[in-house]
Amino acid sequence: MRDLQLIEQREILKMDIVAVGECTIDWYSAIKSFAVAGISLNFAVQSKRCGANRASLVSCIGDDPDGTVILSKLDKEGVDRSHVHVRSGATATQDVVVDQNGESWFGEGCYHPGVLEGWFLGDEDLDFIASHDVLHVSYFDPFVPLFSLMCTDLGRPIRRVADLQGISNVAKAAEHLQMIDILFVNGNEELARQLTSPSMNLHNTIIVVSMGSAGSMALRRGMSYYQPAIRVPMVIDTTGCGDTFQAAFTVSYFSSGDIQTALERGAVQASKVIGHFGSTEPATRTA
Repeated sequence: MRDLQLIEQREILKMDIVAVGECTIDWYSAIKSFAVAGISLNFAVQSKRCGANRASLVSCIGDDPDGTVILSKLDKEGVDRSHVHVRSGATATQDVVVDQNGESWFGEGCYHPGVLEGWFLGDEDLDFIASHDVLHVSYFDPFVPLFSLMCTDLGRPIRRVADLQGISNVAKAAEHLQMIDILFVNGNEELARQLTSPSMNLHNTIIVVSMGSAGSMALRRGMSYYQPAIRVPMVIDTTGCGDTFQAAFTVSYFSSGDIQTALERGAVQASKVIGHFGSTEPATRTA
């Protein structure tokens, strides 16, 4: 396990957070609207809203109007976008379908990576990432190679937060525990029970299981914590709800060290984005 003494001795409230991965334009064809989104962008934006001293995004956009919209959004939110690279081509887009219960769906062929396909991190990106206190990376196609950052020596201690998306294989999660401070997975109470096995208790990793409307659980060294979902008048769109929860949990936990409070803060923040279409603010109508 890496030595994190330098971080432990710092004032965590002054944390700088960097999210590495994607930013997209989400299209809601049913309501003829779009929203600036993407897992990593959502995490960076919500981290800044939740009190991070600096929130940064490392990603890539196209030299098209969609890319300009994303840059404007990041500037509006106060997110450092100095390492959001502009490449010739199309910005990533995603077609979002929302059912009558507000659950968002991303079917096969709905994701169009554009210039994100084939994008890789340069040495300057790695140096920039290393200047932060907390690193967030999501594990999903086509960015699986980026997940190597979870075990990359960046030259200084840095807390690592991982989102395993829909991966529910316990053995897969266990592979990464040694290098990860907070691991987010989607699942249910059965998965949570599996994650309390003795082999999982050997690490200091906090494993957070998001269970949708059933709430969330956090597990660490045999201890478990539960937080019910915050009820809202109407669930309109769950897109970005998980990213929002993760950002609020991360900022809260690294500020206070209190897992239960972090779960509550995550639930509260997530409840703010499910009452409208769009992951961080209401989607914009197209012309």
